[in-house]
Amino acid sequence: MFSIYIDPQQFTADQPFHEEINRYVDYVKSSQTITPDGTIYMPGEIEAQTRSERCENGIEVADTTWKQIYETAESLSVSDGLPQPTNQ
Repeated sequence: MFSIYIDPQQFTADQPFHEEINRYVDYVKSSQTITPDGTIYMPGEIEAQTRSERCENGIEVADTTWKQIYETAESLSVSDGLPQPTNQ
């Protein structure tokens, strides 16, 4: 993989660069969507939303998966404080 890394501060001050980026994001997000209720996302925006939701609400784990995690923790004597699986 070929990558080029550029430090924007070598070309412009920090504040004007961020202002230009914000104008670009506003321009892209003001585009017409395919459907009336569609949303335009910038790269990484969906992932940031997902992370925020998971930090607030936790990560849903299937019962069978949690049972396996709990059983493994028990076998290693580190299950103290872990909630027990609901179907145990």
